[in-house]
Amino acid sequence: MAVNRIIVWLFFSRMHDTHLLGIALFFTLIFQVLIFTTTDPAIVLFCLFFFGFGMGTVWPTIVAMVGARFKKSSGSAVGLVAASGAAAVPVIHQVIGILSQ
Repeated sequence: MAVNRIIVWLFFSRMHDTHLLGIALFFTLIFQVLIFTTTDPAIVLFCLFFFGFGMGTVWPTIVAMVGARFKKSSGSAVGLVAASGAAAVPVIHQVIGILSQ
């Protein structure tokens, strides 16, 4: 994740947040589809690496966008986003388990 964030900072720091988020989500979607459509362990491992690489961009970008959008109450806004993400984790993990079968 640290390497991912350094690369994003070096090469994409002048890009608009919404464009960066869209590219990262599209990037992760491609590798997620590949993960679920192949049975070759080497390809899955390769795809998992790049899926994680793309997801490493998503969370900090969302937090930055929320903090910038709600400047007067950025702490509460970011806290609400974090709490929402934590509430979604059990559901997402169940869905991932179902899809993996």
